[in-house]
Amino acid sequence: MNGFVDDTLIKASKQRSGFIPKQIARWDLKALQPFDSSFLAGFVTEKYTIPLKEGHIESNKEAKRIAERWACRDIGGDTQRISSIDMKLTDETFKHILLPVYVSAYNFKGKRYNFFVNGQTGVLHGSRPYSFWKIFFLVLAILIVLGTIIYFAQ
Repeated sequence: MNGFVDDTLIKASKQRSGFIPKQIARWDLKALQPFDSSFLAGFVTEKYTIPLKEGHIESNKEAKRIAERWACRDIGGDTQRISSIDMKLTDETFKHILLPVYVSAYNFKGKRYNFFVNGQTGVLHGSRPYSFWKIFFLVLAILIVLGTIIYFAQ
């Protein structure tokens, strides 16, 4: 089986704060622009902290995971057992790219809430506080409306 793997993204940061939720990690890589330092003006940014060699090893691991998924798909069925894959990569290239992610956090009643925004698509993901009483009264109001509708429908 032959396949083509293109634009495999590898995180270039060792920091845990470099974690990006999967819900926002989709970018149109065809819209990449050449680097211009004015893109970063006024923003706190992080440069890559994983050496190229280590990033290459990680990209090979990701390529192997992709090949395993392809093999499982080709085999079909409910379960597959793959004992080995002979994978050969050719014409490998790499790009250092910056992908726009805005990261912020806020504290509310002593608890920290993080949120992330994909700077290209605007997709937002994060955690937020919930008010027990607001949820309780909303459910109560819905039940009252439903009870009223059922009462008058009979």
